[in-house]
Amino acid sequence: MRKLFSVIAAMVIFLLRSYATVFIVEVKNYEFTPMNILNVHIGDTIRWSWVNGNHTTTCDPNEQEGTSLPAGAATWSASLSSNNKTFEYTVTTAGVYTYMCIPHAPDMYGTFTVAAVTPMPPVITSHPSSFAACAGTIVPFNASATSCCGTTVQWQVSMNNGGMWADIPGATNNTYQHTVLPPENNYLYRAVFSNTANPSLKTATNPGSLTVIANGTWLGVSDNLWSNPANWCGGVPTASTPVVIPASSPNSPTIVSGIYSCASVMLGAGKTININPQARLNVGP
Repeated sequence: MRKLFSVIAAMVIFLLRSYATVFIVEVKNYEFTPMNILNVHIGDTIRWSWVNGNHTTTCDPNEQEGTSLPAGAATWSASLSSNNKTFEYTVTTAGVYTYMCIPHAPDMYGTFTVAAVTPMPPVITSHPSSFAACAGTIVPFNASATSCCGTTVQWQVSMNNGGMWADIPGATNNTYQHTVLPPENNYLYRAVFSNTANPSLKTATNPGSLTVIANGTWLGVSDNLWSNPANWCGGVPTASTPVVIPASSPNSPTIVSGIYSCASVMLGAGKTININPQARLNVGP
């Protein structure tokens, strides 16, 4: 449990550093200015900046009586002089910190108060795309989110246009590699992100849709050869396969040689089937 807490704390700092504030404290004879800082947040930095004199900034009850800090926070003690003009401390723990200058304690002291992190639902940073794909191919649904305290993710599928959602076993990474099956036409897929510190705080992505392209659909992605299985959903058509040549395909198929068969042919606008004299295409029974 201690190890898990340390991991979560590290994730909190990593996520918040991009939005961190640096508070400047001037160090001079014989005061810290400002003496008291409120509304510091985890991930912010306190920077002590030397002006004159020889001083320390120290927050360690074992080294200087009267200093204090929240349980679990790291202590510090640093000299500040013309040879060492700045010292920074990045906050990792909420609570009140009281620090002093050892040569001039207890009169030269300062405090800062760090507000506790309030877990919030994750913020989605990218939503899954939609795909049109042949059965048997793999499509990558991707999503991402951020939160103050890290996130976990669970992918879900809906078979009724978002009416009901079901968890997909084992789909717990930002990328879900899905193998397309014929019955999955118009299925929807989404990722549900949870706040690691409070899993009840959840945010779902917009869904990505899956359109299953029917076997016998011309893709034309490799070349224009009818005989090339890579140009078809489901491989080269047989006598029982209805053929569709979509208007959106990059080219029209060509039968160079041999005899081929299909159950029917549907040609999209501007598409043809080019058949060389030595070749033949049988359509229908």
